[in-house]
Amino acid sequence: MDDVDPRSMVDLQSAGSSYTTFPGGAIARLPAIFTHRDVGNTDCPGNAAYAVMDEIRDIAAHFNDPPEELIKALEGGAIYQRWQALGGMNSALGAPTSPEADAADGARYATFAKGAMYWSPVTDAQPITGAIYEAWASQSYERGPLGLPTSAEIQEPLQITQNFQHGTLNFERLTGNVTEVVDGITTPLATRPPSGPTVPPEHFTLPTHPIT
Repeated sequence: MDDVDPRSMVDLQSAGSSYTTFPGGAIARLPAIFTHRDVGNTDCPGNAAYAVMDEIRDIAAHFNDPPEELIKALEGGAIYQRWQALGGMNSALGAPTSPEADAADGARYATFAKGAMYWSPVTDAQPITGAIYEAWASQSYERGPLGLPTSAEIQEPLQITQNFQHGTLNFERLTGNVTEVVDGITTPLATRPPSGPTVPPEHFTLPTHPIT
């Protein structure tokens, strides 16, 4: 949501239809992040989700925080410590773009300009970037067949390898191919140039305190 304050209000003109509560031409003043029930004849997204919309807006607003505020929010946690050990702002991850948040099975993560860092009590904090991150994201991140990363990238002459709880991902330097190896079975996942695009944040979860 670049250049949009998720906590702000917007004025939108209704086109009018049987699906909306606003007649054609009417101006509706709405939160920048609004729900279907705010404009239409529906209960979507349900009472439980609607009750936490302000919290969701607060979470979204964190992604617009300047790096110095995000760095301060990360301080004291295992993700912050590993990021600093890798070079901080000068690392392969670059600047943080989110605070810490919950991932599956008690894991934690934070996103960065060029990737992400995932932590769990079993795997410790591991960075993931580039084409390998893109391929892992296509497999539903930590909820996919590979689970969480258990190592950083391992640089080899012909490929870059990263280990996960249930397999590996291999980026072939010459072709740009990424392959997944699970239980000895190799599966091609993607063909990308060596500098894969940044994967967008994948979770919206309630903010919690950094790991100590």
